[in-house]
Amino acid sequence: TPENTPTPAWDFHPAGELTAPVLLYHHVNDQESNLYTVTTTDFRNQMKVLAERGYTTIPISLLVRAVRDGAPLPPKALVITFDDGNRDVYTRAYPILQEFGFTASVYLVVNYLDRGESILSHEQIDELLAAGWEFGSHSMSHTELTRDYSNLWYEVSRSRYELEEYLGTDVITFAYPYGVMDTVVQRSVRETFEAGLGLGTSSLHTPDSLFYLSRIEVRRSTSLADFKALIP
Repeated sequence: TPENTPTPAWDFHPAGELTAPVLLYHHVNDQESNLYTVTTTDFRNQMKVLAERGYTTIPISLLVRAVRDGAPLPPKALVITFDDGNRDVYTRAYPILQEFGFTASVYLVVNYLDRGESILSHEQIDELLAAGWEFGSHSMSHTELTRDYSNLWYEVSRSRYELEEYLGTDVITFAYPYGVMDTVVQRSVRETFEAGLGLGTSSLHTPDSLFYLSRIEVRRSTSLADFKALIP
């Protein structure tokens, strides 16, 4: 946590509309140059902006509870999410987030787990859990769910059961692969989870948007000026 920064008082937020940015990242490293990889320097600069603006990170489950039922929140709440469970989330992003006293929520693809050094290990996941991080489902195999409804139970419901057994904790949120869903897919997610996360540019969340929560995607091409403009 930044030195000499007092912890802001949390107040009860009644159920209903809530403004809180939800950011989406995939990779943080200096080796890759694809669209979904943010450099460590850019990532640190972005986190510094958030800290300077007085944001406090919260788990996605708390945002969902605040919108649905009401809950205590810091004055400026923020959620940071990572999709896919890439190992550089632990090796690169985690130390930077620790510098600023931030935590994040990670969306895991079940069939990617324990499949090599590019994916978070079980031990790393356990450490992140102990540090206050949260995990959700990103399906069993990261397939576009609208293409084959016959696999919905497997991709959606089974992913929750297997992740909860793997993590030893509740898994209550689901991130749609590629941000793609329709009414059939959303119905399946509603039957299994408490919220679904998609893509968007808005920081406003309502009870009606709980199964397609807007996440602001941060890409390699996102300049610091762009980033500042994205954050209320």
